[in-house]
Amino acid sequence: MQKQKVREQVCFILDLDGYNLKGNSLRGTFYVRELGYCTHNCDYGRIAFDIGIPYRNLWIQDRKTVRHVNKYICGLP
Repeated sequence: MQKQKVREQVCFILDLDGYNLKGNSLRGTFYVRELGYCTHNCDYGRIAFDIGIPYRNLWIQDRKTVRHVNKYICGLP
């Protein structure tokens, strides 16, 4: 019964997936890679973004993060 009450109160879910890059000029910057949404009447969708930074320009630690996420988590190109 409690779960149904919570479901009735939720009208929109927004999910932002991305990278918290740590490179020298990017320290502490969160780049959104994908936005997902779902409404109370079950409309849903996703939008993929390009972070606008060439992969080769990323700090080595950030490259590893991007590679891991693309391979094991979301599979976005």
